[in-house]
Amino acid sequence: MRNQWPRPSMLNTLRKSHRRHVLTFTFACCGLFTLNHLASAQTWTQTSAPTQNWSSIACSASGSVIVAVANPGRIYSSTNGGLTWVTNAVPLTNWNSVACSADGRHMIAAVLGNYSEGGGIYISTNSGAVWQTNTVGIGEWYAVASSADGSRLAASMFYPPLIFSSTNGGQAWVSNSFGHEMVSLHCSADGSRWMASGTPATLAVSTNSGVNWSTSANWAGMTYALSIAASADGARWVATAAQNILTSTNLGATWNTNPVPSETWQSIASSADGSRLIACSFQHIYTSTNFGISWVSNNLSTISTGFSSVASSAGGSKLVAAMNGGGIWVAQVATQPGLDISSASAGAIISWIVPSTNFLVQQSFDLASWSNLTNVPIINLTNLRNEVTLWPSNNHAFYRLMSP
Repeated sequence: MRNQWPRPSMLNTLRKSHRRHVLTFTFACCGLFTLNHLASAQTWTQTSAPTQNWSSIACSASGSVIVAVANPGRIYSSTNGGLTWVTNAVPLTNWNSVACSADGRHMIAAVLGNYSEGGGIYISTNSGAVWQTNTVGIGEWYAVASSADGSRLAASMFYPPLIFSSTNGGQAWVSNSFGHEMVSLHCSADGSRWMASGTPATLAVSTNSGVNWSTSANWAGMTYALSIAASADGARWVATAAQNILTSTNLGATWNTNPVPSETWQSIASSADGSRLIACSFQHIYTSTNFGISWVSNNLSTISTGFSSVASSAGGSKLVAAMNGGGIWVAQVATQPGLDISSASAGAIISWIVPSTNFLVQQSFDLASWSNLTNVPIINLTNLRNEVTLWPSNNHAFYRLMSP
């Protein structure tokens, strides 16, 4: 590969074939080219999870590992995308929030007890097979969040109003005192950017993993946010507040409203790049494939009501919805992952958001014959993208993703 810009005629070559998701473009060390073709068809299927008062749900970056908690109830987890579920020897109590790492191995769950009766924090390091109580303390735990690697954790206590954070997977915690009760909490994939919201109408932001927080009352003139989500890099944030869905591209300094019905939106989730969003009110589920510019409803509203929580895989192709007094549903959305290429210090990096199904990277020098790259993709936990490093050569090359 020569260190020059490819000719325009060699750019943006896209080929499609049966049973393949193909993204092909010429590579040069200095180039940066992106192809993103996303479909929006959804087919929702009820999983084998039992009927419960599901209060919170989370999934891994691929969507294969799912964990859900019920209030009242127990913790259920699945390692095969919801086909089968297991529960463990955890108390039958008021579980209120759950989060997990990108690989689905590390999980954290909170009990909404009260200060005298002993709500607590539980942690699992084996995809929910075994849970252990944490020594952080008792209280009315409301929301939890986790970084992509599971090392950085946060938990908000409704009363007394505290936010606890950990940088070692929950082995040790530090607390920050707030004058407001925080009911929602989320962080960027690397765990550096945190956002929390609570009563009355308060937004709190941290840019150093919860060490310091800045708060603003009456943010955006809204009430508190029931749910907060973000892109993996923490550049784009979404929140459900005051019967609306809000989006921000500056860490909550300013917010834009979204064209959705005026309902009490319960939960929201985002893909790793922030383009694909899913939100639920008690009656409906809405999705967006363009950063919240436009939204569409789905047919789940004709099946039942009582949605309480939603989750999304990193690519937005695997969606999960839980019902309060119902079951857990999953949707496999037809998507075609975007293949990006960017310059690096010694060569270039090909990357794509962690998909719900496996893809192979193939290389061609003539667009006729293709061979699989032997480079093993490495997950970048700051943006939830698989990355393959390429080294300079004297040839132009084309690259594509193909489902095996």
